[in-house]
Amino acid sequence: MAGNSLNNRPPRWSDAAIMINILFAFPLTYMYINLLAWYFSRCDIGINASANSLGLIFITAPTIFISFLITCIVAHCIAFSVFDWRGYKAFLFEFLSLLLVFIVGFDWELWRLKDYPHNCDPTTLLFMFVS
Repeated sequence: MAGNSLNNRPPRWSDAAIMINILFAFPLTYMYINLLAWYFSRCDIGINASANSLGLIFITAPTIFISFLITCIVAHCIAFSVFDWRGYKAFLFEFLSLLLVFIVGFDWELWRLKDYPHNCDPTTLLFMFVS
């Protein structure tokens, strides 16, 4: 048969790249939620820790996890069909796309909370691991 049939081709490592990156979505979601919870508690944002935790667990975590999954799938399709990248190039492209969504999502959350009256200075996130 001429052409590259999806049913007859042998599995490649690059086919597993999307599964590896989907597995990265779990710890990235966990880091995202922990970082946002730390920011909420540090800057005294929200009603209390219980209300913030429920909102983060049941609203923010599923939303960001689904956005990580969609990003991984779209980046996989772009890497394979547009750039024709295989192997480690596709893996790195998908992983960097996940990191970009992490940064943009967290920045959007902070921008959304910019009008909330809190007691944090703008450099709080720069020194979050120091204090």
